[in-house]
Amino acid sequence: MRPWLPGSSQLPCYLTHTTEKTHQIIRDNLKVSSLYGGYISSTGVRYCPSVEDKIVKFPDSNKHHVFVEPEGRDSIEIYPNRISNSLPEKVQDEMVHSIPGLQNCKITQYGYAIEYDYSDPRQLTETLESKHIKNLFFAGQINGTTGYEEAAAQGVVAGINAACNALGRNAIRISRNEAYIGVLIDDLITKGVDEPYRMFTSRAEHRLLLRQDNAGLRMLKHAREIGICSENELKDREKSLDMVNAEIRRLGSVFHKSVTLSQLLKNPDMSYNRLPGHNPRLPDEVKNHVEIQLKYEGYIRREQEQIKRYSHVENVQIPGWIDYAAIKTLRFESSQKLQKIRPSTLGQAARIPGVNPADIAILDILIRRGPSKKPVS
Repeated sequence: MRPWLPGSSQLPCYLTHTTEKTHQIIRDNLKVSSLYGGYISSTGVRYCPSVEDKIVKFPDSNKHHVFVEPEGRDSIEIYPNRISNSLPEKVQDEMVHSIPGLQNCKITQYGYAIEYDYSDPRQLTETLESKHIKNLFFAGQINGTTGYEEAAAQGVVAGINAACNALGRNAIRISRNEAYIGVLIDDLITKGVDEPYRMFTSRAEHRLLLRQDNAGLRMLKHAREIGICSENELKDREKSLDMVNAEIRRLGSVFHKSVTLSQLLKNPDMSYNRLPGHNPRLPDEVKNHVEIQLKYEGYIRREQEQIKRYSHVENVQIPGWIDYAAIKTLRFESSQKLQKIRPSTLGQAARIPGVNPADIAILDILIRRGPSKKPVS
């Protein structure tokens, strides 16, 4: 499925750095930089600063790393990572040639800055469909995000749901405890953005469950529902899951010197392959999953219990007949924010900044009473 095996036949990257001369060239030309000359006024990307940003914000640093990365296996071009900028071409020539190792290079593509507008993602549902225009889906930078991965994640969800919509099928909704895609979308549609958004593991409250090793198992339900995988692929994943569960049960019932093998595996110095009585015929993927599940069993169980505890609020749908302005017991700030964002579930409503647990309790009571009853007042 791949032209090459990941991790094999890799090309070398190199490391160099800016110099005091580089920094002086940039300082002398800040007035003609798009970012610092007043040509661009929007908020920049926090985690990918331009080289002008570095020189201005870190004046005491006398050098900054530059990663020299090949553009491709058959390309003579290299990419000097970490010197993105918005300086004029003549200044860029001077700046790049002041960096050790790049003195004689020829620039084939000059750097540039962009300024783009975005649509407030709080206008979207969790399927990435517009709340105002039916059948219109948004994905990528137009939602206020930055980064290839963030755009790709939204594109997958928006594309799948647009297709499901056209085919008259149910849309998919990925929750925060199922995938980082769910965290990203939930953050966007409930909190909005005030700077280009990037996805970090720290944004997920249940990140111990959102691991790389269990991604195929976590998303199995959605893969089957969408029909995105072949029957053989689904069966392979189900077989892997069965093997994992069976091996965990076996290790919990087999003893070695008065302790079960599962207890022995939880020792920090013990690995599955060193375990007495381990099954050498199991695929490495299954062994790895079993080891992680057992070593972190207590923490994983705690997170699962927390999810279960809040699952009622998380999944309660907020019906369309709710009129936040008519609920007198809601605080004014909460009413305004709920009216503007129109969350689809109580879980989403609870994550809106400014909405507190008392507000959620009021909404929960009102939803239980139904539309035929008088509003809470």
